[in-house]
Amino acid sequence: MKRRRRQIGILALAALIGGGALLYGLSRTPPEAVAMTVYMTPECGCCGDWVAHMKQSGFMVTSRYIPEADLWGLKDYHEIPHSTRSCHTAEVRGYVVEGHIPADAVRRILRDRPEIRGAAVPGMPLGSPGMEVPGQPPHPYDVVAIHRDGELSVLERR
Repeated sequence: MKRRRRQIGILALAALIGGGALLYGLSRTPPEAVAMTVYMTPECGCCGDWVAHMKQSGFMVTSRYIPEADLWGLKDYHEIPHSTRSCHTAEVRGYVVEGHIPADAVRRILRDRPEIRGAAVPGMPLGSPGMEVPGQPPHPYDVVAIHRDGELSVLERR
């Protein structure tokens, strides 16, 4: 009888621990994976670093290597202002994402669904995702909205 109670007690404890572990695991579930296509030239190393940042942040990224002329044509197609252009362009759920935008900023755009064409981090600011340099402090930069009429506004400052 004692042995049976002990076995039941052990099973009950295991169920509690297992259930707690399951609940803990569910609470730490990564955000929804979102498909994204990134267009870049094969020679660009920082583009690959940005893609790695997006993948580590839970995005399902498909990289498309295209010639530089085609990349500039894609930027023209999306009407990305010249002042905001960078080394790679991504498409995600109807938005264009230009340059080294942090993953959390992209997720905010996808969550809030603003009436914009897309967003950009102009240039290649030191310290932005994919542009980190060990031992170098990040430079401040803006994440800008590209409105449908071509106007720009600051979404956030980093």
